[in-house]
Amino acid sequence: MRVLMIGYVWPEPTSSAAGRHFMSLAKLFAAKASRLCIASAAERTEYSENISELGYESQQLELNSASFDEFVSQFAPQLVVFDRFMTEEQFGWRVSQYCPNAIKVLDTEDLQSLREERRRCVMAEEEFRVERLLNAEKFKRELAAIHRSDLSLIISPHEHQLLVNTFKVPSSHLALLPFLIEAEELEVAPKPYTEREGAVAIGNFRHAPNWDSVRELYRLWPRVREQLPAATLSIYGAYLPPKAMQLNQPKQGFTIKGRADDALSVISRAKVLLAPLRFGAGLKGKLLEAAIVGTPSVTTNIGAEGMLMELDQWPGVVVSDDESFVAATIRLLCDDEYFNERQRHTKPFLSQFAAQKWMDNLTDRLTNILEIGIETHRQGNLTGLLMNYHGAKSYQFMSQWIQVKTEFSAFRNAVDERNNNNE
Repeated sequence: MRVLMIGYVWPEPTSSAAGRHFMSLAKLFAAKASRLCIASAAERTEYSENISELGYESQQLELNSASFDEFVSQFAPQLVVFDRFMTEEQFGWRVSQYCPNAIKVLDTEDLQSLREERRRCVMAEEEFRVERLLNAEKFKRELAAIHRSDLSLIISPHEHQLLVNTFKVPSSHLALLPFLIEAEELEVAPKPYTEREGAVAIGNFRHAPNWDSVRELYRLWPRVREQLPAATLSIYGAYLPPKAMQLNQPKQGFTIKGRADDALSVISRAKVLLAPLRFGAGLKGKLLEAAIVGTPSVTTNIGAEGMLMELDQWPGVVVSDDESFVAATIRLLCDDEYFNERQRHTKPFLSQFAAQKWMDNLTDRLTNILEIGIETHRQGNLTGLLMNYHGAKSYQFMSQWIQVKTEFSAFRNAVDERNNNNE
């Protein structure tokens, strides 16, 4: 099978959980594929994964360009993975036009529209209700992309239930696929309490929930220091903005560190990972990384949402207010017996994310689509058929209009330059 994965950005597994998850998918598909190509229209960065070193093909794409049509026709993928709904909007109609029998898989990462609407409600000090999504343009776009796809990968059980029960997406067109933990990560020996120091927080600063979480920590940390004057909190994250350094207060034990070369290493040296998330969606990679190295975490209901485990079995503490957050942080920093008690939950928590189980489930779903035939599968989602007939056309015509406009502009510039040279 020839597999094409189109990234919204070039994956950066050391910068974000999304990058790590994308590369986990690549590994899964590569095991079954005769050829696997990772493509993106984004610019590479110094932290982008080196695709060729892994033995995969890569392709730089252009937005609103017929060059993609030629590329995808020649590669002739049998399965195409779109990284987030914005990528499906840009390239999905082209794949349908030139490779109509290819299985189209949408990797949602998380429901982007759910995260954005929760953020809007927090900033506006409004109560979030699911019904508010119906008024959100991004939600309508994301739901349409899910319907246009043959299979959408949903990272959180909460979001899977929301799509099936509330918005009536056929479960036959959805597959639950959380973060994947490799066998060796399940066997990491955690450092004991006596070899750890202070608290840690980590997260890509470009991700709005992470930056909001840092500001929450800045607000709450003085209350921890009131009772623990020597306590320290180290904050790590890729793409550190200048505004974050304004919060740097080393004398108060609040230190902004920037990018971590090895996230697991810095988390493993702390007694507790702090994540006071007020909004978000999907799963939180930092909480999974904390469990891998046996570091208890203190987070909110939003942070723990969809992480499969009952809250009383959480490898740390899930809180609902400032007082509980401060109290749990202090207790994990000071009480070695309580630390050990919460640390014991990390292994059962991690076992839920064992990669092989989820890889087998996804392989079975794709095999079933191939066995019944792609057309039969698509007929199981009437809304999807309508979306592909009508909805994709709007993206096609918009893209082609932009393409023609760009080509005409280039032609006009060339004519002007020629005329100027003749003068």
